[in-house]
Amino acid sequence: MLSGLSQINIELSAVCDKRNLCPFCGHQDDEINPNKKGEMDFDLLMKIRDQLSAGIVVQFHRDGEPTAYFMLHHALLEFESFITSIVTHGENLIKKAAQIINNCTSLIVSAFNGDRDMEWQIENIKKFLELKGDRPPMVNIKIVGFMPPERERVYASLGVPIIRRLLHVP
Repeated sequence: MLSGLSQINIELSAVCDKRNLCPFCGHQDDEINPNKKGEMDFDLLMKIRDQLSAGIVVQFHRDGEPTAYFMLHHALLEFESFITSIVTHGENLIKKAAQIINNCTSLIVSAFNGDRDMEWQIENIKKFLELKGDRPPMVNIKIVGFMPPERERVYASLGVPIIRRLLHVP
């Protein structure tokens, strides 16, 4: 039993499927991060879950994109007695909306200045927010690094809380 934890980070997928990878992130660069790329075995995920006390925060993120996980819906359902959080690039929100809405506590979409997919990301977030309405998850935008005020205002116009992270180092 993993006792005494208040939270745990679980990497469901070590693969990022963002159309244009983030230039500052070394997670997908084998020279910086030579870890094996792939997805977590679902049986292993269940073994981890069985060692956790209900009520802790389970964050699905690390080196890859959790919404790319082939068993995301099942994973979220299996962790329903936990406080669950997904950190995502946001590009799969519409494709995975039915799996995420009502099955996750919070969703954090990472954004950064210079993202070539910013407009597409914003449209995905808008559509996702419309689909979910007042239902969970709570959505936040995490701005990584400096972002000019005029670009930040575009994210602020979505009406969800913005959190900031100054650094991102691979």
